[in-house]
Amino acid sequence: MKEFFETLPGVFVGIMLTLALIFIIDYLFLDWFQFIEPKRANIERQVFENTHSYNQGKLQDLVKYRQEYMEADKDGKAALKSTIQHTFAGYDENKLNPELRDFLKKIKYGTGEQI
Repeated sequence: MKEFFETLPGVFVGIMLTLALIFIIDYLFLDWFQFIEPKRANIERQVFENTHSYNQGKLQDLVKYRQEYMEADKDGKAALKSTIQHTFAGYDENKLNPELRDFLKKIKYGTGEQI
């Protein structure tokens, strides 16, 4: 029984050191995760924005918006202009055909020409 009580402090210290090591590793992992995860998400976003389906969806949306814009009255055009500017704010116009690219540039940058 005496041996048990003599080894008990050593076991207790070992358990405490193990728990401390677990917390340190967990903290370092969180620090690493905070550093690397935004980079990973940015790469995933870039890959997504270069997919065929994403670009086809944007093209179809712009064709639909353009048609609605052509048929809209003054208030409707203002609302659609705002929607188009918001939806295509970060979109690369060079991925569009020339006609849609010109339309989008006129909407986004307000060249002053009547569309």
